[in-house]
Amino acid sequence: MLNLERPKDWTSPVDYRNGTVHVRLEVLEKPAGDEPTTWSIYYIPNKGQKNGYGCLGTDIYKKIGVYEKDISMKSFWENDSIVWAEGNKQMDLVIKDESGGSGNAHKRSYSEKFFPTKVRLTGPAALAECFHVGRFAPRPAVSVVGTAHCILLINDRSGQNRQFHFGCQYV
Repeated sequence: MLNLERPKDWTSPVDYRNGTVHVRLEVLEKPAGDEPTTWSIYYIPNKGQKNGYGCLGTDIYKKIGVYEKDISMKSFWENDSIVWAEGNKQMDLVIKDESGGSGNAHKRSYSEKFFPTKVRLTGPAALAECFHVGRFAPRPAVSVVGTAHCILLINDRSGQNRQFHFGCQYV
């Protein structure tokens, strides 16, 4: 469940919409081998337009470790399909192969290369007015919408055709 006190409007009086999200992915466990893997983070808005949602992605990884990147809130896929002044009702995570887009890992004939897996993902969204030199600290000392602390353990080899979505909780 998302924090009920998260902003209803991500554009005013504080402008998060034109800010940056810092994605920090901690890969804690994964199957043996170097299968290229990525995660898509879906923003599901209270009110959408065009396709009705937007998503950003982590970098591709092959090993256990920590992967970080800064992403402009105006640069990720379909970010303009979200009516940011209306807020977001949900965030989902989907594990994918290196093709991204429709590369959902659970649909691959070789899904055992992705599961079981255990990750921790954080994604604080910073104010547009904040100036940052280099990367955020894991717990930035700036005003943020909230930090999505997600820990996910997937251990499914059932072969069922389903999405592995995980709603993040803002703290």
